[in-house]
Amino acid sequence: MFRPDEPIMPSWLSGRPVTVDHGGPTGAFERFPAGCIEQPIVTRFFAIADRFGDKVAIDDGAATLTYRQVRARVTAMAARIADATPNGGPVAAILDNTAEFPVVFLACLMTGRPIVPVDAGYPADHQRAILRDSGAVTVVLGPGLSLPDDLLRDLATVVPVAAGDTAPVGDAPSVSQAVDAPAGVIYTSGSTGRPKGVAFSQRQFLTSLAEYIDACHIGPDDRLVGLASLGGASVREALAALLTGATFHIADLRQHGINAVFRTLKATQCTILAFVPSVLRSFTARADAADALASLRIVDLFGELVTADAVAALRGVLPATCHIRVSLGSTETMVLFHWFVPRDFEPTGAGLPCGYLARHASIRLLDDADEPAGPGCVGELVVRGRAIASGMWAGGAVLPGPFRQDPDDPSARILHTGDLIRLREDGLAEFAGRRDRRVKIRGLRADPGDVEALLHRLPGVLDCAVVTRTAGDDTVFLAYVVANETGPAAPHAMRAAIRAALREDLPPHMMPGEIHLLDSIPRLPNFKPDLLALTRREAPDPR
Repeated sequence: MFRPDEPIMPSWLSGRPVTVDHGGPTGAFERFPAGCIEQPIVTRFFAIADRFGDKVAIDDGAATLTYRQVRARVTAMAARIADATPNGGPVAAILDNTAEFPVVFLACLMTGRPIVPVDAGYPADHQRAILRDSGAVTVVLGPGLSLPDDLLRDLATVVPVAAGDTAPVGDAPSVSQAVDAPAGVIYTSGSTGRPKGVAFSQRQFLTSLAEYIDACHIGPDDRLVGLASLGGASVREALAALLTGATFHIADLRQHGINAVFRTLKATQCTILAFVPSVLRSFTARADAADALASLRIVDLFGELVTADAVAALRGVLPATCHIRVSLGSTETMVLFHWFVPRDFEPTGAGLPCGYLARHASIRLLDDADEPAGPGCVGELVVRGRAIASGMWAGGAVLPGPFRQDPDDPSARILHTGDLIRLREDGLAEFAGRRDRRVKIRGLRADPGDVEALLHRLPGVLDCAVVTRTAGDDTVFLAYVVANETGPAAPHAMRAAIRAALREDLPPHMMPGEIHLLDSIPRLPNFKPDLLALTRREAPDPR
């Protein structure tokens, strides 16, 4: 166990001062078997499917599949994928968020072909960039979907998915035992304009998944709802359900809207909900929020800074017994920090701590001179471990990219994350922004994340994002705000109220040069704010 208050911070810190479920659910439950991390994911799923054969495994609102039916479809799809890729190679899966997505995911794992999940709702250029960068030799294509001719010419095979088809093509393949080989390639959101592939093995994914299951006590009585793309964040919820005997419900927020999501939450009596905090906070403004969320026992907040006000708003509509979990990680590292927020926790700033260190990683914090940060000081987070990603993916192969091999452990890697972290004396970590978002304004350091944190605290602000605009030697922040019903009705009055509130806490150089009121913040497929779109919104007209 580490001690962040030591006079000189050790080179690497590891261990948690508390258990993974500290402050969260209590009572007996079935922990994820440690031995299963050494086995293929499909081996664990088949064992669960045999145990819960007639229980509902997946419900997407249109189709309901039992564990026995999912197993049959996985085996059938695995046979088709193996037949289409006799020489192996990555398989891209372009699918809507339906029950077929987890089936195809498990089928690829069964065959040992790396899966490149691609949400059918992604923009066409985003899909094209992923397919070409990934080196996919085959595409599994969902019902009613098609590919442009230029992409079809580059692919060896297209495997169409017919809903309800369980007829295998050829003999069912044996389960691939290659738990350390590339198993999945998750493409980042493309916040810089170009998606980047990150490769994971089954062992790496299961290590983080097991910690999530153990922390939240996920089991057969749970009902998890996936609101985001199964090509990204919601795959964790799907596998957490399917590897524990729980039921996974699909309610695509982007495709069907909040009314349909609320109907699903209420009808399914959802017990675990994980999503971006700013979006979940918007749920609390609805009159029917408490009714729709009444069955929840865990809410997991991830993907961005969690503010104390957001947690307070959620507690106002969640049942008193519901635990709120905060976590921080990235595509490259999985979850690195997590904790359950006590009801009596008194935050020292706008943002809440992001948690205690995950049990599978070691970290160190480096200052601007790449020296160990002092106690209580902010430093760039550097991660070391076997469970972080294998590397970047391009052209059908794993590349080192920003990852370095650990000189002390050939099976581990080291990554400079760019996240800025402060460690408290109690072992909790606080997120202090991103190194690549910090800028100099009038020669002084400025972080748009600090402005966002203050905006989130204002009673008239429902959502916000801050970007930087630079013209010549002049740099300024631009604030984009979504107002709620508690703010002034007139736009000029709302902007004036925001400026007056910010002046109380911000130094002059960090005051936004412009404040824009929007109906909604544009978001990436993973529901993080699309900062690039906001930056381009204010780009000067080249004419």
